[in-house]
Amino acid sequence: MSAEAPIFTAEYERELEIWLRRRLGWLLIVTMVLSLLGLALVALQIWLLRMEPGRLELEGSWAGPIITLVSTLLTIGLAAWFQWRVRPALHSHEELVRAAGRFVLLSGLFTLATDVASRIWMPGVDTSGFGALALLYFMACMFLPWTVRESLRPMWPLLVVYAASQFLYVALGTGGDAAVQVDTDGTLTEASSRWIEAGVASVFAPLGLLPGLAVCWLRLWMHRRRFRKRMVHSGFFSMRRELSQARAVLGALFPADVSVPGVSFAFRHVPADEVGGDYLHASIAPDGSLRIVQVDVSGHGLAAAMTVARLSGEIDRIVAAQPSIGPGELLQRLNAYCLLTLSRHGIHATAAALLLDPDSGSIRHASAGHPPLYVRGVDACVRRLDSTTLLLGAMSDEDFGSAEETMQLRTGDTLFMLTDGLFEARNRRGEQFGLQRLRASLERAEDPADWAGHLVDVVQGWRDRMADDDLLVATIRWQGAAVPGSRRTGSGSLTVGAVA
Repeated sequence: MSAEAPIFTAEYERELEIWLRRRLGWLLIVTMVLSLLGLALVALQIWLLRMEPGRLELEGSWAGPIITLVSTLLTIGLAAWFQWRVRPALHSHEELVRAAGRFVLLSGLFTLATDVASRIWMPGVDTSGFGALALLYFMACMFLPWTVRESLRPMWPLLVVYAASQFLYVALGTGGDAAVQVDTDGTLTEASSRWIEAGVASVFAPLGLLPGLAVCWLRLWMHRRRFRKRMVHSGFFSMRRELSQARAVLGALFPADVSVPGVSFAFRHVPADEVGGDYLHASIAPDGSLRIVQVDVSGHGLAAAMTVARLSGEIDRIVAAQPSIGPGELLQRLNAYCLLTLSRHGIHATAAALLLDPDSGSIRHASAGHPPLYVRGVDACVRRLDSTTLLLGAMSDEDFGSAEETMQLRTGDTLFMLTDGLFEARNRRGEQFGLQRLRASLERAEDPADWAGHLVDVVQGWRDRMADDDLLVATIRWQGAAVPGSRRTGSGSLTVGAVA
């Protein structure tokens, strides 16, 4: 079904199969019940004929009740066979459609045979003709949820048989003379009129199927609408539940707490959707240095979040294999990974990595197409550290290189690592927050206790509308040389937890 493809096709076909199986059973049971009622009426008619033999002259003969009795018994037997022998063995929607078509075809043949037999044995009795066949088709369409095309499959052969029976009846009644004759006064003879009536009846007989066709189309159209609405509704809440779980899983990848003597570390992460494409890694090098890696995957949402999970695992693997790896070499390894696994899907990422020596305040840093790093001194003077190479996955490992730079923090300096969601945020007029406003916010005279939260609040107040990108800010404040003997040594990743 194209309306639900490709998302809900399997669910729709499964539901349609169950629905058709149940409705086919109802059709067979109702057919048997109606046939039994008809059988009772035939029995009553025969009893009345036996009680009043004189009525034979009025009723014509026993032929009518006998023909109806035989046809009714055959219909009951056919419905019972399909209900208890054929239907339980059906396993697919197509098998159910074919079985329903065979039942309608055989029932229609019984109806046409009854009509032909009645005309032959009771020439003076006006039979229902195509009306009974059209009623059978309409009843099947009222029960069976099949398409217009599926419903017409058993009717084409019945229409052909009906047309043949009309011409056969005329031929038997006129001695086989098929010529159209005209009387001397210009009118058609009775025999010729019957041939024309048979032709007209055969041509216009398909019009009797229109009510059933309308029922088929309308039922499936309404069902598709209800199904689509139900699936979208249930799918939406299921997706929100799964995204909420995914957010908790991704949040556990972020560092929960960092305790390094002489260093204050904090961050704030606000994804644009339930999950986002920004990520932050923190770990301790063997010499006690604080390692921070910030990644911003192109785009946001589920695809970006899945990429974040992959990059997080790769960063952990690299750090576990080389605990003393420098920022430049770490980004080079990430570039090789992105080039191998992500770039062919059109996914790229920017990243910044640094190592901070908590004793000296010396920082080694490298940046792959990432937004600038900023350093704010105690005098509110702001310095900018630009990218050292292009974004991850954009060039070969040799061209990417492993260059890194060093700088010296002063006591009280605060380093800011941020993603582009902050300065690319737009307000209701479409104006970007921009790097100038960002720098002006950093140069403010007051020094808030939580710089990461402060910057996020400023940007969110600026855009004052639905978020269009993730926000991630990390701050590192160097408070001076650590107390001797308090410096942490060893290697390994920090304990991680959900984002606050």
